[in-house]
Order: sequence, then structure tokens, then C-alpha cells
Amino acid sequence: MTAKDVLTNPLFQYSLELILPVVGYLFFGWTIPVIIAFYFFDYLGGEIARHRRHAKVLENSKRENKSKFTIGVIVGSLAFLVSLLALYFVFLDLSINVKSDLNPMNEIILFLKDEGWILFPVVILANLMKDKVTFYFPKKYLIYNFTKLMKYYYIELSILTVLILTGLLVYGKLATKNINGLLMLAIFVAVKLIFDFLLVKKLDAKSKL
Repeated sequence: MTAKDVLTNPLFQYSLELILPVVGYLFFGWTIPVIIAFYFFDYLGGEIARHRRHAKVLENSKRENKSKFTIGVIVGSLAFLVSLLALYFVFLDLSINVKSDLNPMNEIILFLKDEGWILFPVVILANLMKDKVTFYFPKKYLIYNFTKLMKYYYIELSILTVLILTGLLVYGKLATKNINGLLMLAIFVAVKLIFDFLLVKKLDAKSKL
């Protein structure tokens, strides 16, 4: 297997998505706010890739209303903005209560200046590369029903938004109690695995013809 095969392997990319924050926390001084910011990059990258998939499925569907796709983009964008606003207010509240130069807001600013500017396009590209191998090359867009796809997208998005808002609320409470960051990260990874493998996979299967 060549290096290119490894890099474009979906399992490798998913493993990297889970392992990179843990490695960053243990060896590169990433804090929990920085890791949360990283996963928001991944969330945005995933949504961009997803709407491209939706557009491709729509392109190969007959008698489908194109407005459904537009509504999906709007709803997805609003959900992301709601989560982003929640993130901002949680970090702002913690920053006000932390009497230190190293508060969540300052950590995010430093992260964006030092690493975030290069990680953001890498995460976006990784999502697009994964789709190229798993969705476009095998022509999976031919096996989806667009109406079902959008229906189950809304279900997934609703649950994801609730999980994000709940997770941010819990993080805000735990952060003020100095709970071990590795424990919080382990909980997050466990929830992500359950969400991806027990929910997302089932909804994806239901979206097919």
C-alpha cells in the first residue's frame, strides 16, 4: 500500500480525526478549548462535503424539487451558527471568570494564529478527499433517494445540534471545577464513536433506494 493509499483511506482519516486531538493534548500542549475549536473545523468541513454530496445526488435524481437542497443548506448553516454562538458564549463566560491571561478566548486566538490557519484548510481538504474515495469514485450518489437523504439529514443534524449544545453546557460546568482534561476528551471521543457508528451509519443506510 502506497503513502497515497494510506492518506486517502477513510479508516485512516477517521482514526486521525480521533487521534490527532489526543496527541495534541498529550504532546503539543493543546487545551480542551483548542480541541473543541479543531472539531468545529471538522464539523464545518463535514457540512461542506455533505452538501456537495447532496447536490450530486440531486443532480442524478428525477422529479426532485431543487428547493429542498437550498433549504437543506440554509438549515445546516443555521444549525452551525447556533452551535458557534453557543461556543462563543461558553468561552466568553469562562474567560470572564478565569483570572488569567490564558483563558479560553486567548487560547483560541493563539491557536488560530499559530496553527489554526493551516489546520483549517487541511481539515476541509481531508473531508473532500474522503468523499472522493468513498462517494464519488464508487458512484454511490446513484444509490441514494434524495427525499430520504434530506429527511434523515435533518434527523441527524437535530441530534448533533442537541449533543453539541449539551456538550458545551457540560464542558462549561466541568471547566469551572477543574475536571481532568483527558477525562473530558475521553468522554467526547466515546460520544462521537457512538454517534457515528450507531446513528449516522443507520441513517445513511435508510437514505438509500
